[in-house]
Amino acid sequence: MDSMLIKKSQLDEKEISNCHEGAGSVFALEKIFNKQSTGFRFFHETTIPPGSTIGIHGHETNREELFIIQEGKGIYSEDGHEYQVGPGDICFFSKETDSHGIRPAGNQPLVMLVIGVNT
Repeated sequence: MDSMLIKKSQLDEKEISNCHEGAGSVFALEKIFNKQSTGFRFFHETTIPPGSTIGIHGHETNREELFIIQEGKGIYSEDGHEYQVGPGDICFFSKETDSHGIRPAGNQPLVMLVIGVNT
């Protein structure tokens, strides 16, 4: 089983180009979990620079995600609706949701924690 304590220094740095067919690149500090040891699929600390996006996309029916906004302001899209988000806001993508995506609003990066779980 994976350790219950994950130090930031243990996260893998990753640049993701055209994330979910979005624009530009996003940058993630990432931990992928072993599917047999936990219901968590992954954890990311994701930074989306101005002009970049996580494209509108869906997931398999047995997966859910949380976006926890840490810094900056953004536009969260879900099932054709757009919502302004900022620090402290939580975007919950459930298995009943068809699609979602997010982009920064303005000229500051959007930083968020992304947690993926198997349901």
